[in-house]
Amino acid sequence: MTSDRTRGAVLYAGAALVLVAGGAWWVHAEPRQTEDPAVARWTATAERLLPEPSDAEAAETVELGAGAERQIDAPVDTGNQRLSVVCVGQSDSIVRVSLGQIDDSGRGLHCTGDQRPTDFEVFLVDHLHLSLNVTGSSPVVFRYSVVKIGE
Repeated sequence: MTSDRTRGAVLYAGAALVLVAGGAWWVHAEPRQTEDPAVARWTATAERLLPEPSDAEAAETVELGAGAERQIDAPVDTGNQRLSVVCVGQSDSIVRVSLGQIDDSGRGLHCTGDQRPTDFEVFLVDHLHLSLNVTGSSPVVFRYSVVKIGE
């Protein structure tokens, strides 16, 4: 009977060792999340250039990879709105911004250093829909805000 207990103890110890080794491998194999320091700087620059207004209907900062396409939808009140946009990144990067669901060429926004935000007056019904397309060889940071004009 002692040999059965010894064999059982060895099996349990072996199973525990395999479990610990598997857990250590799983933790070690986890992909590292490294943030690009340039993207962190660009995010800070975009938020400095276009701070979120206290009366903003919608505002967001979005990191976009090279060649990315992204749709942004945000609920807003119906009426005249001021849409402000800014893009920060490498000098060869451009974000093409289109409003609505219509396939149009949109407006190209150069993603250079300390530029001023671009403002548009638009009439929106219930929501903002932006289509973003990035051209260039590096990621960019895009920021927008929407503020209702008048009441």
